[in-house]
Amino acid sequence: MNLRHLLAGAAALGLSSAAFAQPAPPPLIGWLRTNAAERPPGESMRLALARHGLREGRDYRLTLKNTGGDNARFPGLAREFVQERAALVIAFGSVAVRAMQVETKDIPIVGTGDLVGFGFARSTARPGGNVTGVNIAAPELDPKKLEVLRELLPSIGSAAYIY
Repeated sequence: MNLRHLLAGAAALGLSSAAFAQPAPPPLIGWLRTNAAERPPGESMRLALARHGLREGRDYRLTLKNTGGDNARFPGLAREFVQERAALVIAFGSVAVRAMQVETKDIPIVGTGDLVGFGFARSTARPGGNVTGVNIAAPELDPKKLEVLRELLPSIGSAAYIY
């Protein structure tokens, strides 16, 4: 039997180089912030994903990048996430969101802060583009906050919100 026969047999069995290829790595979730304030960094994300049955290494990879307080490093770190083909990037703060938004229009970015006010999203309800996120100080959430407060403390007479 020569090599030609061996290859023809492998092809007939449906075996190709793709059948022997390594499986694709799980999707990369990027975590971009100015510092590593959380100890250990990313632990809250890992716990939240685990509650949904997702395990790091098997279902996702989490890569944490921080600037160490030097905001000038954001563009380079954002570029790294694009090169690494992150499936999603969580960007903490407007500078991190802007750096990611400049680098990609394809990778979903979950940001924090006033995404509408900084022009990253059209609205909280319908952000458009690839940036979405949360802003607990968003004025449009004030009625809902009061509603929840009244449910938690029905006997409260008045409340004040200081921003």
